[in-house]
Amino acid sequence: MHLRGPHVFLISLLFLGALPVGCKRGPNLNAEVARLQAEAEGLRQKLGAAEKSLETKQDELALAADAAGTAKRQWAEQEQIALQKDAQIQAVQTELGDLRKSEASVFAEISGLQQQGLTTAALARYEQFLKDYPRSPLTAHATAAIAALSVTAEREARTRVSLIAPQRAARELLKQIGEGAATLEEIAPLLKKKTPAEVVKLLGKPNKTYRNGAEFGYVDRVVDATGSGKETLIISFDSDSVTGLRAGYLGREIKP
Repeated sequence: MHLRGPHVFLISLLFLGALPVGCKRGPNLNAEVARLQAEAEGLRQKLGAAEKSLETKQDELALAADAAGTAKRQWAEQEQIALQKDAQIQAVQTELGDLRKSEASVFAEISGLQQQGLTTAALARYEQFLKDYPRSPLTAHATAAIAALSVTAEREARTRVSLIAPQRAARELLKQIGEGAATLEEIAPLLKKKTPAEVVKLLGKPNKTYRNGAEFGYVDRVVDATGSGKETLIISFDSDSVTGLRAGYLGREIKP
């Protein structure tokens, strides 16, 4: 705010008021000087009031500017916090989405194993699924699948035992034949209705053949009649099938 004009005017009046008293003044001049001095005093008071008002306005503007700056900073901080919260929410939503996709993918993979008939593998994977995803909506399906697969696994285990036991017994008997420790009675069920090719597959090529190949001889492959030694196992064929077994060429024949 420019106040140079009033300052100059006041100085002028003060200068006039400072003139020597001894100077001659007319009545009109004294009255004019008094009027001007009164006006100058009024102007000085107004000037002081204006200056105080200006200082007050300036203080108010400064306070308003500070308040605006504070509000702007607070708004920026709140906006940053909101952005961070949005980012956190988005990350959680993405994680939950990935988790749901992961659950569905794992469950589908296990179901594939079940459909392929891999009972033991599927059962183990379903049990692990319940541990990994205890709150999954698919847990009920996994529990039902475990119950069904447990029955299937038990049945398959019994079947394997029933299949393995005869095979194991056959392997043990073949071992005894190889050592010459089996009797004719023990060998007969193994060779019943076997063809020459099947006998060769089980016992290997014969050491000897008789009657133009109608009989095979396996040296030291059977317990002799006394039960204390080994004898040649003689196998007779008729119509391409085993018909008799003897311990030694002249031994008593038994029918398998």
